[in-house]
Amino acid sequence: MLHIEQKDEVVNIVIEFISRMNLWETQMYYLSRIRRGEYVKQELYEKYKDLDKQKLFEEYKKIIEDTCTQRERVYGGNPETASYGKPPKYNGINETTIVESTLVKPDRIEVVAKGGNSPDMYVKFVLFKKNGKWRIDNLLVRFCDAEWIRAYI
Repeated sequence: MLHIEQKDEVVNIVIEFISRMNLWETQMYYLSRIRRGEYVKQELYEKYKDLDKQKLFEEYKKIIEDTCTQRERVYGGNPETASYGKPPKYNGINETTIVESTLVKPDRIEVVAKGGNSPDMYVKFVLFKKNGKWRIDNLLVRFCDAEWIRAYI
C-alpha cells in the first residue's frame, strides 16, 4: 500500500521534473529558433534572445541530477542530444492529471499521468528509492489502451 507521505513525495518529484523540463524545452526551442534566424514573435524574441545555451545545458544536467536516478542513459540525459519542441514533451501533465500511483515494490513506485503531446497519451514515471530518496529512473508511454513502450527522459 502506498502511504500518503510516499505519494506526496513521488508526485512532488514528478511535478518538479515536468515543470522544470517544460521550462527548459521552451527556452531551448525559442533560443534555437532565434539563433537559426527563424521567425519568433517580438515579445518572445525579447524574452529569450539573451539566454546562454551553455547555461541551459547545465540546467538540463541539474534537472536530471535533482530528479532522476544517476546512471548511464543511452537515450536522454544528455543536453546536447536532448529533444525539445513546442509544445514541450510533458505539456498538460500536472498534479490533476495524475491518474494512478502504485507501490510495486518497497523501492519502486509507478506514477501514471494523462497528457503530454497527445490527448490520448499516458506517461508512466517509474521511480526507484536510492539512498533514501525517490528518483525517476525511466519512462513508459502509451496511447489509449495500447501496450506501454519505453520512452527516453
